[in-house]
Amino acid sequence: MTNGFAALKVCAHTVEQLQKMGIKKPMPVQEQAIPALFAGRDVIARAQTGTGKTLAFLVPLAEKIDTAKSYVQALVITPTRELAQQIATEMKKILGESNIKVLAVTGGRDFETQKYKLEGRSHVLIGTPGRLLDHIRKGNTDLGGVRYLVLDEVDEMLQQGFMDEALELIAMTAPEHQTMLCSATLSEEVRKLGRKLTKNCALIDINPDQATVEKIKQICLKTTDEYKNKAVAALIDRLNPYLMIVFFICK
Repeated sequence: MTNGFAALKVCAHTVEQLQKMGIKKPMPVQEQAIPALFAGRDVIARAQTGTGKTLAFLVPLAEKIDTAKSYVQALVITPTRELAQQIATEMKKILGESNIKVLAVTGGRDFETQKYKLEGRSHVLIGTPGRLLDHIRKGNTDLGGVRYLVLDEVDEMLQQGFMDEALELIAMTAPEHQTMLCSATLSEEVRKLGRKLTKNCALIDINPDQATVEKIKQICLKTTDEYKNKAVAALIDRLNPYLMIVFFICK
């Protein structure tokens, strides 16, 4: 049987890495987004957590980087440091032994260490608007070579008031770049932003009533930064899950 990602023209190396991650069949958002992104189109995707939207933009990204060029070529902007770290981890799994350099640039991490790593000429930056701007303003990196741009959780970014900083970053990228916007909702504000930032756009709208896999149990815990690790550990002890994903959202 043909691997579902191979049928989407994903390269053999990426298909192999996905198989190592236990992923063989693309989810609906991936089936629609990956061919559109390979074709050079911009994409707006409405997709809830658990629908596979992260791989929908990371898989094409992995094949758009030229390692012979030692500058930033792709930028993923997220509203939270936790999400940026999670996306960077997934990106590294997809890349495997590739020479593509990926760096998460967020607050809560040592600034000087990030500065040192940026001097190593990363190809992909994944980060939060504030910390990215801090490094750019200090001359630690630049975005002039970015031709692949992702704004993840756009609705959350708008709600938290980060969009002005995100737009400042976008203005620093190459004039001709490919854009993907991901959002859990398609509010008028999100649509207006999409019209401003995209062209030749493919609109992907995964049915929110069918967005979350039925077998996934979702739990929300309200805790403090000090006790969050203990709270998660207690939850694991109580439920003993086979697999789980943890998102930390700071307010």
